[in-house]
Amino acid sequence: MFKKLPIFKILLLLLIIGISWIYDGHWCDFDSILDAEQRLRNHENIYYETANPKMPSYLYSVFFAWILEPIASNYPLGKFLWLVLSLLLFWRACVLIKNSFDFSRFTKQQENICISLSVLLSLQMVLLNIAMIQVTMFLLWGIFESINLLNKNKNILAGLVLALIITIKIMPVLICRIFFIADISKISQLQ
Repeated sequence: MFKKLPIFKILLLLLIIGISWIYDGHWCDFDSILDAEQRLRNHENIYYETANPKMPSYLYSVFFAWILEPIASNYPLGKFLWLVLSLLLFWRACVLIKNSFDFSRFTKQQENICISLSVLLSLQMVLLNIAMIQVTMFLLWGIFESINLLNKNKNILAGLVLALIITIKIMPVLICRIFFIADISKISQLQ
């Protein structure tokens, strides 16, 4: 459906960039990441109460501030690069999610309706998270990429991807059940 509509992809990209422009000047995750990275470089405490009520304290790991140092040192360019990375990771997560479902029993029209409804229901969350330059798209990609790697029997790489996103935010630890408790053959049957 979307391959036939390249204009849809262009309009979605323009919409996301437009929303990002509207939110420019508002607090976003990247602001606290930038501030933490600068404090880390100056050997200061990155976990402190801010004087600005619009920007809460840094909530992520020291490791995350450290790995983002190359793009955080140049704020406008870093913000743009994180936005582009978020879009690419969201696209990859969508591909992984779509490939994890068996649409063989659906007609092409039913498949398109299912995908369109999924996009429509999640569009506000996706646009807001990308526009406010949050880490949600990175976490979403990491979760589905680790499951995809696990299904391909690339267990060590799957564990590394999952460990990376868990060091950033603890929420992905909830899928560890898939790695440690669930039978690998049952995970393959989910596809």
